[in-house]
Amino acid sequence: MKQTARYWRDPRLGGMAFLEAAFVRHSFTRHYHQTFALGATARGTGAFYYRGGERTTPPGSLIVIAPGEMHTGRPVGDAGWAYRLFYPEPEVLRRAAEELDARPRGVPRFCRGVVEDPDLARRVLRFHAADAASPMERETALMEVLALLIRRHADGRTTLRPPGRERRAVRLVKEYIEARFAKRIHLAELARVAGLSPFHLVRTFQREVGLPPHAYLTQVRVERAKAMIAKGTPLVAVANAVGFVDQSHLTRSFRRIVGVTPGLYARVTARFPAAPATWARGAGDDRLGGRETS
Repeated sequence: MKQTARYWRDPRLGGMAFLEAAFVRHSFTRHYHQTFALGATARGTGAFYYRGGERTTPPGSLIVIAPGEMHTGRPVGDAGWAYRLFYPEPEVLRRAAEELDARPRGVPRFCRGVVEDPDLARRVLRFHAADAASPMERETALMEVLALLIRRHADGRTTLRPPGRERRAVRLVKEYIEARFAKRIHLAELARVAGLSPFHLVRTFQREVGLPPHAYLTQVRVERAKAMIAKGTPLVAVANAVGFVDQSHLTRSFRRIVGVTPGLYARVTARFPAAPATWARGAGDDRLGGRETS
């Protein structure tokens, strides 16, 4: 299997992001998304850490990762792992669930990360690959896939995790990192902010956030980099502005979290406005995307 990654945004669905990837060696570090990550395995088998355990995703299985949930990703064995993902905003699933129930019930909750449903997995792959569909066909296919996913596999409804539920020390450290992400931050200063010993801070932060403080800093820097890239900022300027040593450092960290390089992300995203929470009708059929191989 040849390593390849294709990333694009679909104007017919309000700029929703899509990823088609085949990896033999690439592994994702622990990270999270601000959107859902939904998809299916096409060939091979993947594995990822999610909610305290290792999940495997063979063909016929669905990948269902909730916003804000730390996870990894890697191929299993030497044959590689080919899969397709799309990234709907939580509001898209909330509205789909509301239309199914005809009443507000919050964002659907999916606890397992991997769901065995060969029929729905095939539907997801067909929806993902339907590049030539009209806007109405595309929107209809998305609603059908989300409706089946919610009806068959949702574990209930929830609101997004409200701020302030973490321990105060962890919240203060996160706020400190998010305010000073572009600077060099030492563990000792984070410990002073938290009022904990460095050892206690790392253990507490890891347990509640799912990442140690240095990895959370990298995640924040990559998220800020994505926002700057979307505005057309040159990559060299992005790397310096968010605190990476150089552009190579940005590229390594970005690819380990996003799955594609900043260059490909820039070619796709800088030409497209920030995606709204719902898809735009009549947006046209021009797909904005690019591919990388290695």
